[in-house]
Amino acid sequence: MPPPESLRAHTRRYEERLAEGSRGWNRDGTPENPEPDHFADLKQFLDSPWLPAGGLALDVGCGGGQGSFLLARAWLDRGISDFSIRGIDFVPEATVLADSNRFDEGLNQANIAFMTGELPEALESFPDNSTDLILDNHFFHCLVDSSERASFLSGCARILKPDGIMFLANMLSTNIHLPKYDPRPSPRNVEGFQSFQIDHRYYADPNELFSDFRSAGLEPFFHYDTGGDIAIYAHRLQ
Repeated sequence: MPPPESLRAHTRRYEERLAEGSRGWNRDGTPENPEPDHFADLKQFLDSPWLPAGGLALDVGCGGGQGSFLLARAWLDRGISDFSIRGIDFVPEATVLADSNRFDEGLNQANIAFMTGELPEALESFPDNSTDLILDNHFFHCLVDSSERASFLSGCARILKPDGIMFLANMLSTNIHLPKYDPRPSPRNVEGFQSFQIDHRYYADPNELFSDFRSAGLEPFFHYDTGGDIAIYAHRLQ
């Protein structure tokens, strides 16, 4: 479970977004001042040959549901209608927003559902070998405790089908030039980030991240570094 400070901060953010009428974690932006595309890596995965042909998908840290909607559209565009998408977030306000967005997206007839749950604990409700696809578009960094990251990755390996795929995007330690990222760095300002944000986010070292995946029973088979983030595609170790 992310630290209490992180839960409070995420709750405040989603309360603000609900009040503003925004759709997710980031503001919608304007033509003059557009938001960066925080789903660019996910979109690249959804356009790849490794996207499973439907089945059960889990969107962890789903926020306002944008990742789930992108996945549903990708499948529908490929003529695939036999799918179920389950989004989980640890902030109740986020799943309220996601449910509202689902109707705005015109996907109210699709098999998409959102739920509030603590992670990694919520993975326990999914049976072994049940899931075709796991999406993590920047949830993993909320798990600042190494034992929780290990539990999360092991849970993902357990519920994935033998031919299932996991997509994960996470911030790199090189992004903010931190000499140490776990245990948590001392609070301070780094390149414009607030000290709270630094203290309660996990910035990954790629080699250690790959090692953590393999220790949990997951094999990264494709990855790329954008300079500040890393995207990883993985399957279960056979």
